[in-house]
Amino acid sequence: MAIFTLAIGDPQVSLSFTIGFVLEMVTNYILQSYYVFMSKPNLKNAGGFLCARAFNYVLQMAFLWLIMWMGLDEYWSGIISINLAGIINYFVLRKFFKKQKPNTPNHEDL
Repeated sequence: MAIFTLAIGDPQVSLSFTIGFVLEMVTNYILQSYYVFMSKPNLKNAGGFLCARAFNYVLQMAFLWLIMWMGLDEYWSGIISINLAGIINYFVLRKFFKKQKPNTPNHEDL
């Protein structure tokens, strides 16, 4: 990451983006578990979530630096990259969080 940042641009942009990403990741896991996917947090979905978020981090950074390279400032590049990567991340996370229909037994309970 350090080599990537030094090769492309300002390390302060990457550091602030990374700090925001880590804070967002913790709250995002809790909120997505309960409210988006209606699933309780567990080791399986936590592992899948972390893998998907690692992928999402790389994707967000790539979008960030690509959009900045195209001439947009850091502020708007960050907003656009978060939204683009967030849409992609939703579809990646869907396979780790499975909704259970009410009154339907879990396949592990059978």
